[in-house]
Amino acid sequence: MDPQTASYYRAILFTDSQDTRPLPPSLVLLHAWAVKRCQALGISSTIAKASALAVAMQWMGSTKEGRAFAAEHTTIGHLFCADDDEQECESVAGSIDWVKLPLETKVSVVIDGKPTVGEYVGRRSSWIDVKIGDERKSFKRSEVKLAGA
Repeated sequence: MDPQTASYYRAILFTDSQDTRPLPPSLVLLHAWAVKRCQALGISSTIAKASALAVAMQWMGSTKEGRAFAAEHTTIGHLFCADDDEQECESVAGSIDWVKLPLETKVSVVIDGKPTVGEYVGRRSSWIDVKIGDERKSFKRSEVKLAGA
Protein backbone atom coordinates (compact mmCIF):
# COMPACT_ATOMS: atom_id res chain seq x y z
CA MET A 1 0.00 0.00 0.00
CA ASP A 2 1.37 3.40 -0.89
CA PRO A 3 2.04 5.88 1.96
CA GLN A 4 -0.59 8.37 0.77
CA THR A 5 -3.36 5.77 0.85
CA ALA A 6 -2.16 4.51 4.25
CA SER A 7 -2.47 8.09 5.53
CA TYR A 8 -6.11 8.16 4.30
CA TYR A 9 -6.88 5.04 6.32
CA ARG A 10 -5.08 6.38 9.38
CA ALA A 11 -7.06 9.63 9.15
CA ILE A 12 -10.28 7.61 8.92
CA LEU A 13 -9.48 5.13 11.69
CA PHE A 14 -7.32 7.12 14.09
CA THR A 15 -8.34 10.70 13.11
CA ASP A 16 -4.67 11.45 12.43
CA SER A 17 -3.05 10.80 9.07
CA GLN A 18 0.40 10.89 10.72
CA ASP A 19 -0.42 8.19 13.29
CA THR A 20 2.18 5.40 13.34
CA ARG A 21 0.01 2.52 14.53
CA PRO A 22 -0.14 -0.34 12.03
CA LEU A 23 -3.29 -0.75 10.00
CA PRO A 24 -5.36 -3.85 10.87
CA PRO A 25 -4.42 -6.82 8.66
CA SER A 26 -7.97 -7.53 7.52
CA LEU A 27 -8.36 -3.91 6.41
CA VAL A 28 -5.14 -4.14 4.41
CA LEU A 29 -6.45 -7.33 2.77
CA LEU A 30 -9.78 -5.68 1.90
CA HIS A 31 -7.85 -2.67 0.53
CA ALA A 32 -5.72 -4.90 -1.72
CA TRP A 33 -8.87 -6.54 -3.07
CA ALA A 34 -10.45 -3.12 -3.75
CA VAL A 35 -7.33 -1.95 -5.61
CA LYS A 36 -7.45 -5.00 -7.89
CA ARG A 37 -11.15 -4.43 -8.60
CA CYS A 38 -10.49 -0.76 -9.41
CA GLN A 39 -7.75 -1.82 -11.82
CA ALA A 40 -10.01 -4.45 -13.41
CA LEU A 41 -12.71 -1.81 -13.93
CA GLY A 42 -10.18 0.64 -15.37
CA ILE A 43 -10.99 3.21 -12.67
CA SER A 44 -7.53 3.75 -11.23
CA SER A 45 -4.55 1.93 -9.80
CA THR A 46 -4.84 3.76 -6.47
CA ILE A 47 -7.61 4.26 -3.94
CA ALA A 48 -9.03 7.79 -3.69
CA LYS A 49 -10.11 9.34 -0.37
CA ALA A 50 -13.78 8.54 -0.95
CA SER A 51 -12.94 4.95 -1.88
CA ALA A 52 -10.77 4.60 1.25
CA LEU A 53 -13.72 5.76 3.35
CA ALA A 54 -15.99 3.23 1.63
CA VAL A 55 -13.47 0.42 2.16
CA ALA A 56 -13.02 1.35 5.84
CA MET A 57 -16.78 1.53 6.44
CA GLN A 58 -17.25 -1.83 4.72
CA TRP A 59 -14.46 -3.30 6.84
CA MET A 60 -16.04 -2.02 10.07
CA GLY A 61 -19.43 -3.36 9.10
CA SER A 62 -18.48 -6.74 7.67
CA THR A 63 -15.61 -8.16 9.73
CA LYS A 64 -15.36 -9.12 13.39
CA GLU A 65 -12.05 -7.28 13.64
CA GLY A 66 -13.62 -4.18 12.09
CA ARG A 67 -16.67 -4.25 14.36
CA ALA A 68 -14.49 -4.68 17.43
CA PHE A 69 -12.27 -1.80 16.26
CA ALA A 70 -15.32 0.42 15.68
CA ALA A 71 -16.70 -0.40 19.12
CA GLU A 72 -13.41 0.49 20.77
CA HIS A 73 -12.26 3.50 18.77
CA THR A 74 -15.30 5.27 17.32
CA THR A 75 -18.47 6.93 18.51
CA ILE A 76 -20.51 4.96 15.96
CA GLY A 77 -19.28 1.50 16.89
CA HIS A 78 -22.66 0.47 18.25
CA LEU A 79 -24.09 0.84 14.74
CA PHE A 80 -21.81 -1.91 13.47
CA CYS A 81 -22.46 -4.42 16.27
CA ALA A 82 -25.40 -6.71 15.61
CA ASP A 83 -27.15 -8.33 18.54
CA ASP A 84 -25.39 -11.64 17.97
CA ASP A 85 -21.88 -10.17 18.18
CA GLU A 86 -22.52 -7.34 20.64
CA GLN A 87 -20.89 -9.34 23.43
CA GLU A 88 -17.73 -9.70 21.35
CA CYS A 89 -17.64 -5.94 20.75
CA GLU A 90 -18.23 -5.35 24.45
CA SER A 91 -15.42 -7.73 25.43
CA VAL A 92 -12.97 -5.75 23.33
CA ALA A 93 -14.09 -2.52 24.97
CA GLY A 94 -14.01 -3.93 28.50
CA SER A 95 -15.82 -6.42 30.64
CA ILE A 96 -18.03 -3.90 32.46
CA ASP A 97 -21.71 -3.98 31.52
CA TRP A 98 -22.23 -0.21 31.30
CA VAL A 99 -25.95 -0.56 30.64
CA LYS A 100 -26.54 -2.36 33.96
CA LEU A 101 -24.01 -0.40 36.02
CA PRO A 102 -25.85 1.83 38.52
CA LEU A 103 -25.44 5.57 38.07
CA GLU A 104 -23.06 7.29 40.50
CA THR A 105 -20.87 4.17 40.78
CA LYS A 106 -17.30 5.19 41.57
CA VAL A 107 -15.00 4.82 38.57
CA SER A 108 -11.37 5.62 37.91
CA VAL A 109 -9.88 7.45 34.93
CA VAL A 110 -6.40 8.76 34.20
CA ILE A 111 -6.19 12.51 33.62
CA ASP A 112 -2.81 14.11 32.93
CA GLY A 113 -1.09 10.91 34.03
CA LYS A 114 -2.86 10.84 37.41
CA PRO A 115 -5.57 8.36 38.42
CA THR A 116 -8.75 10.28 39.23
CA VAL A 117 -11.93 8.96 40.84
CA GLY A 118 -15.28 10.13 39.56
CA GLU A 119 -18.88 8.95 39.28
CA TYR A 120 -20.38 7.08 36.35
CA VAL A 121 -23.22 9.21 34.93
CA GLY A 122 -24.03 7.49 31.64
CA ARG A 123 -23.00 5.82 28.39
CA ARG A 124 -23.26 7.12 24.84
CA SER A 125 -22.31 4.45 22.29
CA SER A 126 -18.59 3.85 22.92
CA TRP A 127 -18.19 6.83 25.27
CA ILE A 128 -18.60 6.81 29.04
CA ASP A 129 -19.65 9.99 30.83
CA VAL A 130 -17.98 10.56 34.19
CA LYS A 131 -18.68 13.32 36.69
CA ILE A 132 -15.46 14.61 38.20
CA GLY A 133 -16.15 17.29 40.76
CA ASP A 134 -18.84 19.46 39.17
CA GLU A 135 -17.75 18.71 35.61
CA ARG A 136 -19.07 16.00 33.27
CA LYS A 137 -16.41 14.52 30.95
CA SER A 138 -16.53 11.84 28.26
CA PHE A 139 -13.98 9.04 28.00
CA LYS A 140 -13.53 6.00 25.76
CA ARG A 141 -14.74 2.81 27.45
CA SER A 142 -11.20 1.46 27.56
CA GLU A 143 -10.12 4.48 29.64
CA VAL A 144 -12.67 3.92 32.44
CA LYS A 145 -12.29 1.30 35.16
CA LEU A 146 -14.26 0.57 38.29
CA ALA A 147 -12.66 2.38 41.23
CA GLY A 148 -10.54 0.00 43.25
CA ALA A 149 -10.45 -2.57 40.45
